[in-house]
Amino acid sequence: MREGVLWTNLSRSEISSRLAQEGTPASRHTVRKLLRKHGMGQRKARKKKSLGNHPDRNAQFENISRLKSAYLKAGKPVISVDTKKKELIGNFAREGTTQTQTAVETLDHDFSSAGEGKVIPHGILDLARNEGFMHLNMSHDTCDLFCDSVAHWWLQHSIRHYPSAKELLILCDGGGSNSSHHHVFKEALQNLANRLGLKIRIAHYPPYTSKHNPIEHKLFPHITRACQGLVFHTLNIVKDAMGRAHTRTGLKVVADILTGVYQTGKKYGQRGRGPHARFRGNCGQHVWRLRHLQQRDLPDAARFEPGGCVCSQPGNRCGGNHRAVYNKWRRQYGCLQLPSRNRS
Repeated sequence: MREGVLWTNLSRSEISSRLAQEGTPASRHTVRKLLRKHGMGQRKARKKKSLGNHPDRNAQFENISRLKSAYLKAGKPVISVDTKKKELIGNFAREGTTQTQTAVETLDHDFSSAGEGKVIPHGILDLARNEGFMHLNMSHDTCDLFCDSVAHWWLQHSIRHYPSAKELLILCDGGGSNSSHHHVFKEALQNLANRLGLKIRIAHYPPYTSKHNPIEHKLFPHITRACQGLVFHTLNIVKDAMGRAHTRTGLKVVADILTGVYQTGKKYGQRGRGPHARFRGNCGQHVWRLRHLQQRDLPDAARFEPGGCVCSQPGNRCGGNHRAVYNKWRRQYGCLQLPSRNRS
């Protein structure tokens, strides 16, 4: 036995056979009792170790907690947003079991060319109402899909629950279609604010902490449970399965299909770089990533207003001149180094 090894994947019968070979015979029932006595049990590996730790990680978590509490206390909508794993549409096997009288036969290879395509499940969790929304699309996971999903949630389901709301807080990770690095995403958010007539404030979770996003543990596990073992022959089957997800604590899920076609490779508009840009750069956004800024009293998230943008500190209206706002922060908070124009 190797010293320091704390696990084994041998069955009880295999352990019993090896003990007999070593001259210490023991039945598999005795092995089971000994394993239980020493606290041994079957366990899966847990994804707990982070790939990295940003120096301002805790400060951003405190900012997000403060923002979330303030919005919820004021009765303003707060949503957690993320995209779930893509699924193949067709006669493909999936993990899990179902109750059936006969065996379910599927294709022996999961080649996407043999199916109808891939479904992109974009999820939204309303934290105040404990309601989940899954918006399904078979195009591409882009910032336009992100914005159309939020707009569909607001216009079709939630505007009646928040009739006097003027602001919206969005919690999400910093990658994928809602990347904190992409100017095209910020431009799309500004267009979304104009479209909905809402002040949209978005707060990204620090690097390597996407699993702390509430939707990851309050909605997606129940969606996975509701769909386990099912064969997604059509998009409507996916919609019906996800719409049946619920919990005893009151979580309800609504699933809809978005029929839009979204193109990849979209570039940030050249007119957005001029002095009349409604949003350019990250005015007040992700200051937890600027290591040389002091943390006290700093703006904590970007706000997108209909017709323009303002940073989250009162009186810091940028008017499109975001570089001047950066310079103001440098003078006021002792910033030693500014981000380049091409980075968020």
